[in-house]
Amino acid sequence: MGDGEMTCICGGNGQGARNIGDRRWLVCECGIKVLETIPDMSGYYSGQYREERSVIEVEARKRAEFIIGRVSWGGTLLDVGCGSGSLLKDRWEGVEPDLGTDGVYRSIDDVEKHYDWLVCSHVIEHVENPIEFMGKMKKLADRFLFIVPLEDYGEPHLYAFNESGFDLLVKKVGFKIEESGFEPGVGYWTI
Repeated sequence: MGDGEMTCICGGNGQGARNIGDRRWLVCECGIKVLETIPDMSGYYSGQYREERSVIEVEARKRAEFIIGRVSWGGTLLDVGCGSGSLLKDRWEGVEPDLGTDGVYRSIDDVEKHYDWLVCSHVIEHVENPIEFMGKMKKLADRFLFIVPLEDYGEPHLYAFNESGFDLLVKKVGFKIEESGFEPGVGYWTI
């Protein structure tokens, strides 16, 4: 990926580009849509994004309740993209670039432990290289729960997934899907 241009992670040729909302997306035959040009996101996550996210704390709580109901307890858990860390409740560790406090790593590259579970909710659609990012996560845990929004083209998303496109990504990285589904207010999930 060079000069801000993105190609589909599946390696497919795509079916062209189209405007969705106020942004231009490359549409691939696999069902994944990729933002045509990477915007300058410097400062976005620590400023405007944090302010917007605090408004939807109810949505975050619903996702946390879903996560607690899906993962097996009794072991360790790493929450990649833990936001403010408020949902960790002293029992999980997290990764959040702008946080970096006790129990929260600033980068996935800083994590040296191995966990029973890794949860990554509403993060992958923000990452420039999902295959590389998920490959790093794969080394950190025994079991995984991924959650993504479906067909969400809002800022600052770089990818928009449908169910089959996200399943393709998960399998491409080498994960085995045990179960998956859609939960209103939470998103599409795979274990």
